[in-house]
Amino acid sequence: MKKVLLMLSVLLSCGLFCACSSDSTESIDVYGTMNGNHEKQGEENENPTVVLGDINVLQVQSDNGDSEICLLDQPYYRGGYEELRLREDGSTYFVNHIIFTAFIRNSSLFDVLHIDIESGKIEDISGLKVGYTFESDKIRFEARDDSPVDGVVPVRVVPDYALGGQIQVVDKKIAADGKPYITLNIQNLKFYSSDLNRTFTLNATVDYEIDNNGYGENVDLEALLIPDEQLVFFMMDALNNENQGRHMLFSDGPEEQECLIINSEQEFQDAYKGDWQLPSINFKYCTLVIGRTYGEHGGISLGDYELIDNGDTYQLNLTLNNNVNPNYTYTLDHVNLYFWKLYPKMENKPVNFNSTTQDVNLDSLFNHHFR
Repeated sequence: MKKVLLMLSVLLSCGLFCACSSDSTESIDVYGTMNGNHEKQGEENENPTVVLGDINVLQVQSDNGDSEICLLDQPYYRGGYEELRLREDGSTYFVNHIIFTAFIRNSSLFDVLHIDIESGKIEDISGLKVGYTFESDKIRFEARDDSPVDGVVPVRVVPDYALGGQIQVVDKKIAADGKPYITLNIQNLKFYSSDLNRTFTLNATVDYEIDNNGYGENVDLEALLIPDEQLVFFMMDALNNENQGRHMLFSDGPEEQECLIINSEQEFQDAYKGDWQLPSINFKYCTLVIGRTYGEHGGISLGDYELIDNGDTYQLNLTLNNNVNPNYTYTLDHVNLYFWKLYPKMENKPVNFNSTTQDVNLDSLFNHHFR
C-alpha cells in the first residue's frame, strides 16, 4: 500500500443521514422529516417503508428528544489508506484507515453516512475479522448535504472522533448475487453537530458491499472459489484413501468428527500426510475447509452441510441421509463421511458440529460418502 499523506477533509467528503418520521411505530415511512416536510428536488416519491431493526435501517436520536428511522442506500466499502502523523519528538509514523460509505435517499438534512475507522495494523478489509470491535476513539466521520434545497446552506459535521459508542464486525459473507459483503453493527455511536448545536446517537446493522473485493485490485472471488480439476482429483484421492484406512488428513480414531480450516500452503502441507504434490490454492483470498463425520451404519450418507460464523466459534450444520430403500443392503456397522469446500478468506476458530438425520430412498450410496 502506498504511504501517502491525505487530508481528512478530502477523504471524508461525504455526509450523514436522512430525516424520517418519528419511531413511535416500528414500520415507518421514510418521507417524514425531523425539521421540515420538503422533498429534495428531482427525487421520485417511491415511498418505501423501513422497519427498525432491519438490515440497513439507521436509527438517529437527538439530545433534544427527537428520533428518526432512516434507510441506508447502497452501503459499500470505499477503500483504505495510510495517514502520515508526526510525533512530539519530530519522528513520523503511519496510521491505517478503512472507510465505509452509505447513501441516504430523500433526506431533508443529510445525504451520506461516511465512516473512517483507524484500523491499527490492519491495512485493508481482508484483515477485518468477525468479532473485531472499534471504540469511539478510533472512529471519525464527516456529514454533508450535497444537494441543498432553495439555496439553503448544507448542514455539515466537521470531521472528528465520535463521542461514544462502537462499531463491531458481525459477519463476512458472499450473497446470493455472488458479491462479497461485510456486516457492521453501529452501536450507540455519538457525534456532535456544531451547525445544529445538537448531539446525535446512531444505531444500525449495515451490510456493506466490498468493492473490488476489498483488496485494492480486481479479483474475481467467485471464480477463485470454484475448485479446478487438480484440486478435485487431489481431494478425491486423499479422502478415498481416508475411507480405506490410509489416513492422509485426519487421525485414525473411529467415530470422530473433525474439521480442518486451512489458510496457507504451509498449513495444507502440515495437514497432508500423502505423497501427492499439493494443488495450487489462492490462500490470499480463499480458505480450504475439510471435514469428517461418521454414520452409525453403512446406510448413512452425507447430505447438505453449512458452516455458520457465530463470532468466537463456527457451527457446522450437517444433514445425514438414512437410506430406507428396502432393496438396498449394507454390511458396514460404521462409515466415515468426508466433505470439503473453498470459502472466502476466514479465520481459524473452533468448530461445533450440529448433525441431524433424515430418511431418504436412494438406489445407491455411490459418491454419497464424499461431498
